[in-house]
Amino acid sequence: MTDSTNIRLFFGKRGLVILNWEKNPTTLRVKDPATGEVADTPDKGFVAKNQWHDIVWTLRPNSMEVLVDGQSRYQCSGSYANIDDVLAVGQAFNSKVSVQFASIEKR
Repeated sequence: MTDSTNIRLFFGKRGLVILNWEKNPTTLRVKDPATGEVADTPDKGFVAKNQWHDIVWTLRPNSMEVLVDGQSRYQCSGSYANIDDVLAVGQAFNSKVSVQFASIEKR
C-alpha cells in the first residue's frame, strides 16, 4: 500500500517494477532483471492510494509477468532461468509504502 506514489519492487541490481510512478502514476515502469531494459506500459501502473493491493511478480524460465489484484499488467519473454538474486520492496520521493505480507517461492 502507498499513501501517494512509488510502490517499487526491486530484483537484484537491474530488476524494477514501479506502480504509481511519480513521473506518471498511470504508467507501469518495468526494468527487465536480465537485461536492464526499460519498458513503460501506459494505463497499467495506477493503484488506489491507502488501499491494500495484491502484487505478484513472476519470473519463469522464459517469461515474466506482473499481476495486480489478479489482473495481468505486464508480460514479456526473456531468459530468466539462471537469475537468482534478492527481492526488495521500497519507496521513493517521500512516499510511504506498507507491506502486509510478502513471500518468495522458488519452483
